[in-house]
Amino acid sequence: QTRWAFTARGSARVAETAEAYLMGTFYSSRVLAGGAPPIPRTNNPVRTRELVLPALLSNGQLNPNNPYAADGLAAQIFYRFDEFDAYNRITSDVIRAAPRISGSLGEGRAYSLDASLTSNKLELLQAGVIHLPTLIEVINDGTYNFRDPSQNDAAMLARLGRDVPTDSKSNLYLAQGVVTKDLAELAGRPLQFGVGGQFSFDTPQGTAGLAL
Repeated sequence: QTRWAFTARGSARVAETAEAYLMGTFYSSRVLAGGAPPIPRTNNPVRTRELVLPALLSNGQLNPNNPYAADGLAAQIFYRFDEFDAYNRITSDVIRAAPRISGSLGEGRAYSLDASLTSNKLELLQAGVIHLPTLIEVINDGTYNFRDPSQNDAAMLARLGRDVPTDSKSNLYLAQGVVTKDLAELAGRPLQFGVGGQFSFDTPQGTAGLAL
């Protein structure tokens, strides 16, 4: 896992009674997690524990992958696809910019205006995911060699194993403002009356490529 962040802030007096600042932050994270080789018998996301090697192929011939084919029996599949390099790669980038201006309006009145923009981009790549419709197809037509996996060529592996990308992005916009008025002087600080408002808007987006 790799993570790093960068923050910068600048401020300036834009008028005799007003000050502004801008703060920016960038955060990035990279995670690479290795996984176990995929198996055809699973409960998630699709239950495939009932998959079997049929006695006869779709063309009517005996199934060479099924040791019980001559007896007309189906065979359960206990198998691990060691040919596929299964892993998850997660990339996350967050950018945030936050400007602010505040100052005095005179006669005990003050104001502050804040805004922020936060952009979050998340990318997930699942490598070595078995494509279920193709798995069912190669089981029924016998084109995948379960007896000797080394005989399966690159074209077969490309059909059966897929990389599944999932991308999501969201932008959050926020703005708020407050105006205050001193009403009376107290021992610790003045008694104030304030009026404020806030506005926020979120734009989530996402795309996914399903392999199952």
